[in-house]
Amino acid sequence: MSSANFGVLLRCKVIVVGDAGVGKSAIVQMFHSKGSHYPRQYNMTTGCDFVMKEIKVPESDYTVELHIYDCAGQSVFKDLTSQYVTK
Repeated sequence: MSSANFGVLLRCKVIVVGDAGVGKSAIVQMFHSKGSHYPRQYNMTTGCDFVMKEIKVPESDYTVELHIYDCAGQSVFKDLTSQYVTK
């Protein structure tokens, strides 16, 4: 393990998909902010939003990095969303 990556045990890609307007972005924002931010008003996601969350592994010095892709639910973005799933 290189010194730049010391402590990172695993990197995971998480893709959040579903119908438009069901709360995917709200769930991602709540998870990313440890429950401290709930969006009262929001703009619908266009394309795909990205956030990264580090989670400490209990009783160790390691962390897990979650790369979270919040994909738009509108059918017009279906082709764009599929690009994130296949990479």
